[in-house]
Amino acid sequence: MPTTVPELIDIETLAHRLGDSVRHVRRLVAERRIPYLKVGHFVRFDPEEIASWLNAQRVGVEGRPPTETARVRELSRALAAGTVPRQAAPRVSRRPSHGKQPNSAGTLW
Repeated sequence: MPTTVPELIDIETLAHRLGDSVRHVRRLVAERRIPYLKVGHFVRFDPEEIASWLNAQRVGVEGRPPTETARVRELSRALAAGTVPRQAAPRVSRRPSHGKQPNSAGTLW
């Protein structure tokens, strides 16, 4: 029973089809984030596996604007309920200043 061998593509062809750089595709291979085949010392790709991999990489839409954060949702709920959310205390930096500091006599050195 003869099996069909898929037509494999090389890194340059895949990078061109993805609209990406060869360097980035090589990094995906090195990190094992993309399906690939080793034929001797050559790296090859099955276009059908790449298509299913690309489909698995899709990011879905959740039905709300992408700029809406947890803080915005909290404020929206508070306004709808008629309550005022508690304001957070302002942040105070604990890091020392990197500018010149006066000494005890009031001079800069």
